[in-house]
Amino acid sequence: MMASLSACGAMSMFDRLRRFIPQQKKMMVVKAAIITTTTRCCTTTTTTTDSPPPGGDEFSNAWKQYQQQQHRSDRGEEMRRINPSSHLLRAAVILGSTRDANKPPTPSPLGKRVGKWVQMALSQRLSPAGPCSSEIAPGDRVKFGDPTHQDSYDLHWPPFEVDVLDPLYYREQIPLLRRPAFSYDSLEDMPEWLRDVTERLRKSDCIVCVTPEYNHGPSPSLVNFINHVSASSFAFKPSAIISYSTTHFGGVRAAQALVPILSEMGCLPVSAKVHLPRADKLLTESGFVVDEKGDGKSERAALRYIGRTAYQLWWWAEGARRMRGSPRGDPHVGSPPMRELSRGEHDFFF
Repeated sequence: MMASLSACGAMSMFDRLRRFIPQQKKMMVVKAAIITTTTRCCTTTTTTTDSPPPGGDEFSNAWKQYQQQQHRSDRGEEMRRINPSSHLLRAAVILGSTRDANKPPTPSPLGKRVGKWVQMALSQRLSPAGPCSSEIAPGDRVKFGDPTHQDSYDLHWPPFEVDVLDPLYYREQIPLLRRPAFSYDSLEDMPEWLRDVTERLRKSDCIVCVTPEYNHGPSPSLVNFINHVSASSFAFKPSAIISYSTTHFGGVRAAQALVPILSEMGCLPVSAKVHLPRADKLLTESGFVVDEKGDGKSERAALRYIGRTAYQLWWWAEGARRMRGSPRGDPHVGSPPMRELSRGEHDFFF
């Protein structure tokens, strides 16, 4: 009889929860409700027809318990523990656009707009640094990087230390691919730009590629840039892909074309990608989200969108960093090229 009553109570609870709780949260609350209902039934010695049907108090208590659990895990002490300022993950953001002709179909600074927005979003602060930095244009909203305003955003990941690699910064030095990094005997033999890029990528914990879409593919300058660098600088790190275009496709075809390239380099892309359609209308020249109403909703929506990617990138990058720091997870142990790299031998690149 007790088992039957528990089952009836649980089914009644399920019917009530199904209407109010999103699908992904339903099972967690139902489990809590079943436990509550079962405990109530098992501790009751008598059952009368005047007893209230299961569901009212059980639903309220289960929902409060679920909310408290979510708050503790997402926004409580755990978030503060994973956000030490001295242990930020370093994200190398590679910009893909080198176009400088200010003519249709896109304004020339569009790639820099996206790069600035990505940098500010990942670092969770206002002032971008590096080759793509600029003064804030008049009329741009500054709430995006205000720490007091950030609490309203539902951030589940700590900020990254962002290092922007802009091929346009090296435009006078990067040739069409003739000698990749692995064809040199040592870092000292490389051209200055390639040595600088190689060292910066080695120090990174994850890679972020920002690409436009040209003829249904990624930027040729981005692919040329990646192919110059050895795979050992990318290996054992996660990556993320952010694409943009002036059309409603958002560069999705260019993003898909980058997946096998980054996978072959050893930095597997996270599943959550960012596609920015009509990026020229979405972002200002300073990299802020256009907010015509001034209520901050556009900014919050954009941050939630890239937040999916940032969370996955942080999750995998943090795990990879911990593995690299452990004796059994050191990539130099199981990969001969990485092992030769650590010893400084001749053929130390993939």
